[in-house]
Amino acid sequence: MTVKKESENKKPHNPHEKHRSRMFDKVKNGHVGSLTDVELLEMSLFYVIPRSNTNVTAHNLMDKYTSLKNLFSADCASLSEIDGIGPSSACFFEIVGELLRRVSSDQDTTEKRMFSVEQIGNLFIKKFKGISKECVMLLALDNKNVVIDSKVIYEGSVSSSAVSVRQVAKYALDMNAAAIVMAHNHPSGDASPSDDDIVLTRTIRRALAELDIPLLEHILVANDRYMPLFSYITRAAEEIDYLTDFGKGAVSYGEKAY
Repeated sequence: MTVKKESENKKPHNPHEKHRSRMFDKVKNGHVGSLTDVELLEMSLFYVIPRSNTNVTAHNLMDKYTSLKNLFSADCASLSEIDGIGPSSACFFEIVGELLRRVSSDQDTTEKRMFSVEQIGNLFIKKFKGISKECVMLLALDNKNVVIDSKVIYEGSVSSSAVSVRQVAKYALDMNAAAIVMAHNHPSGDASPSDDDIVLTRTIRRALAELDIPLLEHILVANDRYMPLFSYITRAAEEIDYLTDFGKGAVSYGEKAY
């Protein structure tokens, strides 16, 4: 029978163990607020890179993204390009980024009443912050316009055929919503609506109307800007009517137009 030497039964020595212990002591002693961004990143990496010098990796991350906000908005593909970041570490940062967005979203919507399109538009700008994929989000309101819930129901290029009307209706009924606001983002940075955006809006509005649940607005978000699609459609329809009437001679100058 082969007997292992005592040294073979011992865990491999971690040269960074004392350094990590000192870092954890700071947290345990209530000094987490004194840690720099790099030190916090270094410590967070302890959980996914257990036996390496994560300080260098933390510096690599900050050198590329320059801020925690940019870092936690990055996707796996971008993160994986950093020296020292493997697939697990990249997933870790994307997961934490999503958690932070959801916490922020909960804080923004809890017991908040929506009084205006501007308020709703600004809310969705915050909700889509850091999201690089095109997606559709719904906001459920009660009969006092207090936010009940918000949810992403679709990811991908938006079209009337891709977004499930049944899914929108089910969400509205499940939330017992008195009204729904729909929003989606344009990662290209252009908030102008496409023909598909307009068709989708009309389709969803008609479907919810059958349930006596109004679709109050469809917000298009592009970076830090938004466009309320209902207002756009109404304005476009009025311009078409005006031009049509003008061509028929119904509009004239110097007298009232009917």
